[in-house]
Formats: sequence, structure tokens, C-alpha cells
Amino acid sequence: MTKIRAVLFDVDGVLIDSMPQYTQIWQQVFSEAGVELSGEVLYRREGATSLETRDYFKTYSMTRHLDAETINELEAKKRRLVEESKNWPDMQGAYDTLKAVKATGVKVVVVTGSMKENLRENLRMRYPDMIEDTLVLTGYDYENSKPHPEPYLRGMELAGCNSDEVIVVENAPFGVKSAKAAGCKCFVVNTGILKNEELLEAGADKIFTDHGSLAEAIVKEIEKSA
Repeated sequence: MTKIRAVLFDVDGVLIDSMPQYTQIWQQVFSEAGVELSGEVLYRREGATSLETRDYFKTYSMTRHLDAETINELEAKKRRLVEESKNWPDMQGAYDTLKAVKATGVKVVVVTGSMKENLRENLRMRYPDMIEDTLVLTGYDYENSKPHPEPYLRGMELAGCNSDEVIVVENAPFGVKSAKAAGCKCFVVNTGILKNEELLEAGADKIFTDHGSLAEAIVKEIEKSA
């Protein structure tokens, strides 16, 4: 077995408990336009950039009756509300997972579709000494977002690793598909509302219900590969 040299973490739903808020904000802006969106459709879009999700809604059956200008305005309002949101909680147990991974000596890399301007500073404040700014990729850093493999291909390049030398930690179908398309092993912590079957169908190698069991499994995998 090849030695594991890096663990690549998604952010929303993995390190930051933000998906309920993202979902609520998207639902709020569309509700003002007379459209009631289900949570599932938004969780299934997780991993795409806000702009890609905007374009998706231009063809989605529930929203395609809205003109493009209206959808653009709704997405812009959504981004303003996201930027104004404060004190989104850390994902429970995430700090202990990062600490356990760091203790093994492997690199911690972040690969996210988030386009929040202050994300690197935010992560540094939330997880001091756990995440290096130079090992963070955001939605601004690549052309093709999840489920395309580019995010995790770029993440491996940043870590200086091959696909058999990393573990990806995800929580959503798009992220899982991106990791598997890049040839990576993908552990999923299911913190959302989608069923495990949907994540397995996307290609998840293992699914965990919390960070405690996730951290234990990652450390075992690293130790086994040494």
C-alpha cells in the first residue's frame, strides 16, 4: 500500500457547518420571487460555485420561468447575504480531526468551491495552526468546479502527491464525484440531509456519521500505509 502523504478536506459541511445557512438563504431569495425550493436540490448542488448554481437555476424546472436577469439578481442577493452572515459554527469535531491528521505528519489541504472573499482568514482563525493559507484552494483557483476532477487534481498538485497518496474528505455528491474522477480514495462524513445511498452511488469509499469515527478511520488508514 502506498504511503498516505496528504488529506484533502472540503469546507462547507465538513469543516464549517454552513450548509443549513446556505440552504436557508437560497430558499429565502427564491421565496421572495414566488418559488419554494427543496433542501435536497440545494444540497445536491453543493460543491458547485454560486455562479454555476445561478446558471443551473436558469434551466431547472422549478425556476426556469424566471428571466435570466431576475435569477442573476437573486444570486447576487444570495451572495450579499452570505457575506453578511456571521458566526457560522465550526463543524462539531472538525478541529479534533484536523489535529489528529496533523499529528501523523501528513499534509492538510483544503479544496472548496466556496467563493467567500475572506475564507483563508476565516479558516486560520477557526483552526489555528491546523491549515496553511498556501494549502487552500477556493472556487477562484480553478476553472472547472466539482464534480469535475480539476479541484482535486489541483489539490494533489498543491500537496505534491499522486492520487494513491491522498485521502479526500467530502460530504456531498458533487465533491465525491470530483474526488473519484481524480482517482482518489474518498471518505464521506454525512452531515447533511441526503441519504447514504446517494453518496455511495456517487462513489464514496466509506461513510461516517460524525468526525469522531472519521478521524479514527483516517488515522488508521495513514498508519496502515506507513
